[in-house]
Amino acid sequence: MNDSDNKDGRSLWKKVSQYGKSVYQNSMSFIDSSREKIAGKKRAEEDTLAAETPDNHEVDEATGLSSGNIDERKETRTGFSKFLFGFNVAYNVIKNLVIIFSLILLIGGAFAGGAGVGLFASLVSGQTPPSYEDMQVAIGNVEQTSTMYYANGETISDFRSDLKRTTISLDDISEYVINGVIATEDEYFWEHPGVVPKAVLRAVVQQLTGSVQTSGGSTLTQQLIKQQILSPEVTFERKVNEILIAFRVENYFSKEEILQAYLNVSPFGRNSLGQNIAGVQEAATGIFGVNAKDLTLPQAAFIAGLPQNPITYSPYTGSGQVKEDQTSGLSRKNEVLFRMFREGYITEEEYASARDYDLTQDFILRQENEQDTNSFAYDAVETEARLILMKLLYESDGLTKEDIDADPNLYTRYYERADDDLRLNGYKVYSTIDKTIHNALEQVASEYGPGMGRTKKAPAVYDPSTGEYIQPMEEDPETGESVPKMVEIQVGSSLVDNASGRIIAFVGGTNYQDNMLNHGLYVERQPGSTIKPVLVYAPALEEGLITPASMVSDSRLFVPNWVNGRIEGHEVTNVGNVYSDKNVSARESLVNSMNIPTSRIYLQMMENGATPGNFLPLMGIGADAVHPDEYKNAALALGGTGHQEVNEEGEVVGMIYGPTVLEMTSAYTMLANQGVHADPFMIERIENSDGEVIYQHESETTKVFTPETAYMTVDILRDVMENSTVGGTTDQLNFSADIAGKTGTTNAQEDIWFIGMTPTITLSSWIGYDVDQISIDTENGVHPSKRNLNFWARLMNAIYEKNPTLVGSDKNFTRPEGIVEEEVLAETGMKPGEITVPSDAVEKAKESELQYADFEERKPNVSPSRWLPDGAKVSISGDMKKETFAKDKVPGTTVYDFLIGSPPHIQNSFWKSKAGSGASAKAKENNENKEEENADED
Repeated sequence: MNDSDNKDGRSLWKKVSQYGKSVYQNSMSFIDSSREKIAGKKRAEEDTLAAETPDNHEVDEATGLSSGNIDERKETRTGFSKFLFGFNVAYNVIKNLVIIFSLILLIGGAFAGGAGVGLFASLVSGQTPPSYEDMQVAIGNVEQTSTMYYANGETISDFRSDLKRTTISLDDISEYVINGVIATEDEYFWEHPGVVPKAVLRAVVQQLTGSVQTSGGSTLTQQLIKQQILSPEVTFERKVNEILIAFRVENYFSKEEILQAYLNVSPFGRNSLGQNIAGVQEAATGIFGVNAKDLTLPQAAFIAGLPQNPITYSPYTGSGQVKEDQTSGLSRKNEVLFRMFREGYITEEEYASARDYDLTQDFILRQENEQDTNSFAYDAVETEARLILMKLLYESDGLTKEDIDADPNLYTRYYERADDDLRLNGYKVYSTIDKTIHNALEQVASEYGPGMGRTKKAPAVYDPSTGEYIQPMEEDPETGESVPKMVEIQVGSSLVDNASGRIIAFVGGTNYQDNMLNHGLYVERQPGSTIKPVLVYAPALEEGLITPASMVSDSRLFVPNWVNGRIEGHEVTNVGNVYSDKNVSARESLVNSMNIPTSRIYLQMMENGATPGNFLPLMGIGADAVHPDEYKNAALALGGTGHQEVNEEGEVVGMIYGPTVLEMTSAYTMLANQGVHADPFMIERIENSDGEVIYQHESETTKVFTPETAYMTVDILRDVMENSTVGGTTDQLNFSADIAGKTGTTNAQEDIWFIGMTPTITLSSWIGYDVDQISIDTENGVHPSKRNLNFWARLMNAIYEKNPTLVGSDKNFTRPEGIVEEEVLAETGMKPGEITVPSDAVEKAKESELQYADFEERKPNVSPSRWLPDGAKVSISGDMKKETFAKDKVPGTTVYDFLIGSPPHIQNSFWKSKAGSGASAKAKENNENKEEENADED
């Protein structure tokens, strides 16, 4: 607001205040002067009467009349004088009474006027009038409907809001509507300066007299101010400010600008969808199915009459049905037509024709909302767009995400601001969702999802207050009886572009109407074995701990735990609580999803000082999914995620179960994208109501692993497609492609996963129940993992059918230049050669044997003959195999502790078997030589 605006405003307010005081002073001066005039007149009349009455004893010498004659004349004159005097007195009394009564009215009016103006001045005293800029923003601040779009530009839906509005220019509005509104709402619109005086006087009288009936703004300008600048409350203070601002609005804005704003912001009842609407364009399209410019006279008159009482006059119910009784709305239409005729806007013939026209035939019937406001797609786009606007808002205020996350009140404030902006500011939100593919995936989910598992009874829930288990109950919709709560199987899936992170499509569940939780994007679950490639094998390859050929023992594994004051071993087992007691390669271990070798590799990394969990945030699995405190847990290597949420007071406020399906899918895109992670995104850009881009997605990538590490991991996962569990899945596909993937199962088969990737896209599939402790059973002889793989294949076929190019069937995973193929010993995963038993090997083997014997509850075997002594040498050779390696990490000659993460007694036993089997006579010879040397020393 500039200085001249402030100066003009303060001057006007000051003049109003001074006027109230001057009215009072002038009224009192007028009363005093009137009283003085009355007193002066009275004295003059008394003097005249005294002068005209002579002394009774005086002789009139000029006439020679006797005193008797004089007395006679006196008597005659005295009678007439008495008459005149009486008349004069009566006249003056009446006149004075009229004057006094008039003065009383004048004084009362002066006091009332002074009081009114004084009150007027007191209400505006100290207030600063709004500037042109403030008024321009307020009047132009029209709530507009925001819209979301698919990737191809087709509309998903308008954002849900309490009011649907579209703004247009005055040139796009029928003259009939314009004239009808003016004739009905403000007949002096083109002449008045913003206020009609009689309306102001009426409001003053009503306020001073305490009238229950009070009047609102009578002009369109005042109504616009009430809607856009001031509150709608009916108080004298608000009315006074409304009047003064009306003058300013008319001073700064043209009549056309005021009229256009009014026609765009005013409410017009409901449309044929039952939605609340505002603005003449939404009224025209929502009631008659035409644009505001194309309205006929009777249609325009009907719309022009709506703002006075929009809901009453609306032709539709809240559900969008046409009302049976249209009397009130049609009567209002006829009133508008009459006023248009009276003001000369239409002829008598036009008036009669429009009045008699059956307008009900023009009302469009109830429309089914074709927009997808109740869908997984709508909810997801709304959620993601709101988060983006939140970030824009708090960053513009100088705050960070950490500030918002640390203060719940701040978070709520910016959440609500973003939500309001999103619904009411006319934004256009463009998503990455491919409509055709998304609908195809949802169709597969709807058709096959319910068959992924039976509907089951919810398990009993423990009540700590009673110490009992309580069965959750629900009402039977048919009988109304209370019955055990039943839980349906759910599915979730995400389809993500590997290179960009673009979310192409997703499956939120089997049926949105039954369950609105989005299992494909937001529901947290334990990932099971799907976490092994990204948390264990890829980090171990990156750190150089393993190669695909590295060997690991699949013997019994115990993780020491401190329990009840002593060390106890928690045993890690493979599926089925089995172990092979054999050594397996890292490739074989991952392909067959073996828990024991996987855990040995993970534990060895941590023993070496590495923290594999640090890679997770780099691939989009942050602390809100897997907390850093979980990194040290051996169970994490097998997908055993979960941690409690604790507030600042240390109170447990929730439970986080693990990453979402989207987060796991996104992590796999990193492997397919040569170790580079692109953050997943759903919103491409957001435009404001003026078409300006306020947000444009910019890809954020992070290098997680080298291309060599990513390729070796993918190469191993290619083999997963041929193992006993997954085998046959590719046979169900309607195309051939380079595919790699991994299954996952959590404890008691509560979660079943598969994540598969091609060179271009990654598609996940998860099935499970929303309630803990419900297992997914084998049904009709088909294991749930197999059912899920079949479901994944159906989803992939649907993608290929809609867009064959997208799946990248003509491409292969890119092999980096740093990848080579070398031959190594099948038994050790390293080159042939000779090893020497370290100096402390036997002592470590004995300690390990004692600990494991305790864990296994068996008698230990620590006899000297069991061990290959320190310093012994063993040469090893045998069958060779070709394997893929990073050029700078090709294995060298086999070493003594080649078994990754295996206990010392297992390591030594392996070499003892080699030395004692005749496979290496040199080992025996070295042992004999060593014994002779010891004897000589003795």
